[in-house]
Amino acid sequence: MIKGIGTDICHVGRIREAMAKSARLAERILGPGEECREDARFLARRWAMKEAVAKAMGTGIGEALGWHDMVITHGEKGNPLCVVKGFERDRIWLSVSDDGDCAVAFAVWEGAGVCDAQTTKTARQTREAIAKSRGSGHNNQQRK
Repeated sequence: MIKGIGTDICHVGRIREAMAKSARLAERILGPGEECREDARFLARRWAMKEAVAKAMGTGIGEALGWHDMVITHGEKGNPLCVVKGFERDRIWLSVSDDGDCAVAFAVWEGAGVCDAQTTKTARQTREAIAKSRGSGHNNQQRK
């Protein structure tokens, strides 16, 4: 069952400027276990993918869902994959592209299970479930 869709566009120049101001930008965006490159185009693509996922989940990046709650990897054929903490059974379909100074991503959140009252969540319920899945002591990085 499709639970949400999201899209984002990120300007590579904006990421380049942010990298010049903060040497820790990649650390802020990328979580443990994610490929890390200090390259503005790479980070712009990751930024766009994570923003698109957050929008698909109806939360955006912030208190309910942070950068490190989403882990971007790649499948056998190179396709981007995303796992969201607390939603490991769900599937996030991603598409990402870049051209010139722009990176764009599209995400579809496909929930596990059938369409019934148990699996249909509002954005508020999603935020609550993500917050509960964090547990105590979770160090979450937020966009300022």
